[in-house]
Amino acid sequence: MAIYRQPPDNFRVVDHSPGPSSGIHFWHLGLESRLAEFMSNMVPKLIGRIAVPLFYVALICGAAISWHFVKARVTERKLTEAAKACRLRAEQGDTNAQFKLARMFYLGKGVPQDYAEAARWYRKAADQGYAKAQFNLSDMYHDGKGVPQDYAEAVRWCRKAAEQGDTKAQDGLAFMFYQGQGVAQDDTEAVRWYRKAADQGDGIAQDGLGFMYYQGKGASKDYAEAIRWYHKAADQGYAKAQYALGYMYHYGQGVPQDDSEAAAWYRKAAEQGYAQAQPVLGYMYFQGRGVRRNDAEAARWFLKASKQGDDYSRRALAAMKIEFDTPSKVLLSLGFLGSVLLLILSRGDIRSRQQRRVAIAGLLGVLRVGLDVYGHSHFGILQALSAVNVFYFGKSLFSRNPPCRASS
Repeated sequence: MAIYRQPPDNFRVVDHSPGPSSGIHFWHLGLESRLAEFMSNMVPKLIGRIAVPLFYVALICGAAISWHFVKARVTERKLTEAAKACRLRAEQGDTNAQFKLARMFYLGKGVPQDYAEAARWYRKAADQGYAKAQFNLSDMYHDGKGVPQDYAEAVRWCRKAAEQGDTKAQDGLAFMFYQGQGVAQDDTEAVRWYRKAADQGDGIAQDGLGFMYYQGKGASKDYAEAIRWYHKAADQGYAKAQYALGYMYHYGQGVPQDDSEAAAWYRKAAEQGYAQAQPVLGYMYFQGRGVRRNDAEAARWFLKASKQGDDYSRRALAAMKIEFDTPSKVLLSLGFLGSVLLLILSRGDIRSRQQRRVAIAGLLGVLRVGLDVYGHSHFGILQALSAVNVFYFGKSLFSRNPPCRASS
């Protein structure tokens, strides 16, 4: 006579019999016992395996941080010693030492930052005809750092340096003539000084001269000449000129219209962080002009520009998130509902491989909809997720795990 015993609380009966007449039962460990077994056996092993690598990572990070602080201290001590030695030479009238000491005070390297002291030492070198010191002193008068702001004094010192052939001073003097700061506004004089620096290969001056030809200020408007000078500056990596060159190719000014060439120059400027080029490059990708259409790349450049405060890029990003046509809305709705249905169907025994596949298919479906609506991932990622989703959905429909049977 068979004796029926009540199973323990942590066991449960699962009937896999093909019909009510079979009477075959199997004892299965409950989810609680499986979880307890995992916690007691696997967790300590995992902690043991992870602890040693984490210890070494922490050790390496600690050593790197310590080395950073030690190196900073050593560098600071060297700069302090260099400043002392530089002061000794500067007090003896060495113009190069006076200029270097002024730079140290200006930047706060080796000495406390002090604009007034920087201006004092720049003046000592400038009075001896040192061109770089004359220009830097001019810059301090222009910005009002360490001395009262005085455009007339800025022009006076800048002209002294420019007449010695200093390209930065020639750029500065041209800009002040263009703006009418400290002198009467004079585009012709601005062009003359830009040309002096541009002929020496100065990229900023070449860009400025290109701009003057483009605008027809101080010289006859000449797009071909503007292109020539912009090219010289752009080839040196000057971002502003690269953007200007892209603009002229974009609109066919002085060159045949060429979206591909425009996009190439826009990219060069955008990659250097030039704020005006980034939204335009995003637009080129969004419209597929000069480049293959790529919404993800468009969003990436719009995002970079929006972080620099570009309002157009911010609005473009917002539009890309919600701008769906009717078929897209229908497909997204069906995808979402289908994914939710799969998740509902997977609410059974998750230890079953069948149920796990259904759950994965549902989760991937929801993820795909989320990326479409809120994300800007590359379309290839969405295609891969869709393929995996279809694969698991097909497996869940056509595969059937045979019922477990007791051995005789």
